[in-house]
Order: sequence, then structure tokens, then C-alpha cells
Amino acid sequence: MPVAAVVLAAGMSRRMGRPKPLLPIGAAPMVARVVETIIAAGGVWPLVVVTGHERERVMSALPVQPVEFVHNADFERGEMLSSVQVGVRAVAGRAGAALLALADQPAVTPEIVRSLVNAWRESAAPLVAPLHDGRHGHPVVIAAELFAELLDLRPLDTLNTLVRRHESRRLEVPVADAAVLADVDTPEQYEAVLQDFALNV
Repeated sequence: MPVAAVVLAAGMSRRMGRPKPLLPIGAAPMVARVVETIIAAGGVWPLVVVTGHERERVMSALPVQPVEFVHNADFERGEMLSSVQVGVRAVAGRAGAALLALADQPAVTPEIVRSLVNAWRESAAPLVAPLHDGRHGHPVVIAAELFAELLDLRPLDTLNTLVRRHESRRLEVPVADAAVLADVDTPEQYEAVLQDFALNV
């Protein structure tokens, strides 16, 4: 079964003060960088982007990318779990697992994505997560055997509710790159990402 990708790009970006998926990293918006990384990793399909806040602008930021869009109508009230459920519902029945990626992690590399997907293909573990310096990060891979349980989680639950239930079965993939821990929530974090990007261009 294929591995799908679900890119979470629905949030309100309250701490940033402007839509994070649309912030430029070089010549491309952040969400486009994330999508390009997943495509470059290869072997991940379908690729679904979950929209919410600034839906039309996020869709316009990916005009030529081979992606599907699904909308989280509850993006204002719902937490991240609601977007995860919308995305997983869109790929259920079409994939053996889903790679859950954050639209505000532009520094994650194709190599990281590939290592997580390959780890799942080799192990069929219900959960696969990157591990850096003793801490778990993103993206994560969730096997289809957990989709129904994930979709049954209640609004007050979080994705960690599911992770805790199956923690003993989680496969940890050691990753040397701290990018798996670094999302972009504040203007200061965004400036740091821009500086790193400029150094690596």
C-alpha cells in the first residue's frame, strides 16, 4: 500500500501574527517548501494539503504542485487534531500509512522524509517518529491500522492521546538534523529560519 502525505496548513498563526504557510522562504512560500520536500523524497502519494485560515491564498501558493486540497471547516475552533482527522479521512482506504507533516517546518529535508517512510515500509510499525537528542519530532508516520482510532478521538483529545496509547509500539528513527524539532511559531523563529536558509543557498 502507498504512503500518503498530509500537510497541515490550516492554523490561525496567532503567535506569528500573519499566516505562516504563506511566509516566504527565498522565492517560495513556506508551505510550498514543505510540499516540494515531500515530492523530492519520492514514493509518497497521494499528497493532501489541509487548508483552513486563508484557504484561497494557501491554495494559490501551490498552483503547479500535484496536490489535493481538503478544507477543515472547524479550523477556528478546532485544534491541530481536527486538521489531522480531516486529512486522514481524505486518504483512508487509499494508503497503508500517512506521513503527517507541518506546513511550518521548511527545514526538514527529503532525506528525513525518506528515512521515515522507509522505516515504516520495513517495519509496518503503527507509529514512526524521528528522534533527535532524546526528543521526538515531526513529521510522523501513522499506519492505517490506527486511522479508525484516530478518527474516533474526541475534540478534547490531541494527537498525543493516540501516541500515548501506542507508545510501546512506536518506532523511533534517530535523526542528526534538529529540523525535526524546529517549527516556526514566532517572528524570531522565522528570522532564524531565514538566516539558516541564506547560509545554505
